[in-house]
Amino acid sequence: SFQTAVQVQPNYTEAIEQLGLLYAAQKNDLCIKYFQNCFKIDSTNVFPLFAIATYYQAQGAIPKAKEYYQQCIFKDNQYSKAYFNLGWLLMQEDSLEKASRQFDIITMVEPTNAEAYYNRGLCKEIQTFIKK
Repeated sequence: SFQTAVQVQPNYTEAIEQLGLLYAAQKNDLCIKYFQNCFKIDSTNVFPLFAIATYYQAQGAIPKAKEYYQQCIFKDNQYSKAYFNLGWLLMQEDSLEKASRQFDIITMVEPTNAEAYYNRGLCKEIQTFIKK
């Protein structure tokens, strides 16, 4: 089991990450400790920060989710999933210009990311509609 793997090798980040994902699926806040520990062991892997943000987003803790997406971006400015989810949250808050900037960044990082272009267009369309 993953728990046994961590007992045998305490710095086994893949097993720690899997435990975090299992607890997150159960909506158990213990997942945060596993993800934080995983990031402490390997701070070059930003997935644990992204996983914490996603967990907070699923729990409706939007300010915390945004904070962790921003940390993820700060540590790896090429991690497009964090920009995407942050942009989506900003769209939900009607911060359309800020959201559009997140999608702009994704198109620079991943020029073939069709969803980023679509959501950027959606932001601009909503802004135009609001101005009418």
